Amino acid sequence: MAEERSSSDPCQNIPDRSGKESQLPRAEHADEGAAAVVSAFYEALLAEDGPRALAVLAPEMAWYEMPGGPYARPDGRPYQGAAEIAEGVLSRQIGDVEDLAMERHEMLVYGDSIVVLGTATGR
Repeated sequence: MAEERSSSDPCQNIPDRSGKESQLPRAEHADEGAAAVVSAFYEALLAEDGPRALAVLAPEMAWYEMPGGPYARPDGRPYQGAAEIAEGVLSRQIGDVEDLAMERHEMLVYGDSIVVLGTATGR
């Protein structure tokens, strides 16, 4: 049963569904190979070794940018393979942001799909 919330609680209108099962699909076995590739990519990128970072990417690698973000394609298509990722995202970011620093916070793995959460700072 949901606990009562005081009227001063800003979350009072959010329903408590803690006992409800998620409808999202769950991975039974993560693809360790894909996770290792993404880890190697970010390790090289954070070490400022662009050629090594791009060398680990497969031609079918798809890079999705945040919709509406400065490097997202207007039609929402992902960048495909190392050359498109380098040209469409990384080189533009490096050119646009002085003192660019990136930090990877978390990597979420679902089969061969991976989402990397992180931050980028600069001026």
